[in-house]
Amino acid sequence: MDEFEKKQLLRKYLDGGCSEEELRQVVLLRAQPGIEKLWDELITERSGSDWASVSQPSQRILDITAKRKAELLAKIDETEDIDRKKNDERPLRKIRILRYAAIWAGFIMFASITLWQVKRSSTGSEIAATIEKTNPQGVPVRYVLPDSSEVFLGAGSTLHYPEYFIGDAREIQLAGEAFFQVAHNPDKPFIIHTGHIRTKVLGTSFKVEALDGQEVMVAVATGKVDVSSVADGQTKSLALLTPGLKVTWNGQNGKAVQSKADIASLEQWKAGDMIFDEQLLGRVAGELERRYGVQIVFRDKDLANSRVGGTFSAGEPVTSILKMLSVVGEFSYENKDDKTFTIYR
Repeated sequence: MDEFEKKQLLRKYLDGGCSEEELRQVVLLRAQPGIEKLWDELITERSGSDWASVSQPSQRILDITAKRKAELLAKIDETEDIDRKKNDERPLRKIRILRYAAIWAGFIMFASITLWQVKRSSTGSEIAATIEKTNPQGVPVRYVLPDSSEVFLGAGSTLHYPEYFIGDAREIQLAGEAFFQVAHNPDKPFIIHTGHIRTKVLGTSFKVEALDGQEVMVAVATGKVDVSSVADGQTKSLALLTPGLKVTWNGQNGKAVQSKADIASLEQWKAGDMIFDEQLLGRVAGELERRYGVQIVFRDKDLANSRVGGTFSAGEPVTSILKMLSVVGEFSYENKDDKTFTIYR
């Protein structure tokens, strides 16, 4: 069978018109040299374009295609080995032929879709699937992004990011708090969207707090971070932070205050420790609720505005933390089933 006849057979297979004997021939072609080149040519032919016409295909897509193709070919080889042991020298059965055909069909469909995605990437219209990660409670959870950047997501927080980064920036969304260790890439800045605040970096480590009803805070451990606010289509620079600095933005009055940040505390938070440096008791209570899944009620409302401090390890029980804070903050509390705590004078 010459190359023209092979292509004709494969075209017929792709159109679903092969007989059982022709399906058997398709499977046997798998072992012949140069067959993968024919498959690639047919994929290109079916897409109506040439791979070479794609100016800058997404490397992520090409990597996925290569991996998927290797997996499918390995699956065929594995199936052949199993069937060979079971059937010895007996003729191939129809079910075996159809199984191989289905595997090849899977690859052809996947590769065709991939080529379409690559061409969309070259025109700038590619859209990657969005991944959502949520940490309902407990210590920060580590996630690795497609560019190898690391995110330590705090309790009660949600992160949205694309399956792979496309375009000229790496953009994600955060609701809550997280510590970031961003992989350096001077050609593709890393941008975090938290409501009206945009944090832009090239490669650094820092923490972002964007909790409901509270001020937004960005603190830098290493590198340089550009923080700005975005409202009504207008972008306003708030701060250009270097290690050991932080900026706090009040969403009600739009004011930003820059101050010093404790780098060691940022690293401790990433490891799961809780560091309260003269913080409002109401804010501390909110963090304990997110971390331990408990409810803290203030019988005396003004106590929420008192300030407390302390450092607590990741595995410390909430009852121990409240006991220590009650001494520092001079308050009492009631414990109901280790789930509901009432704070009073």
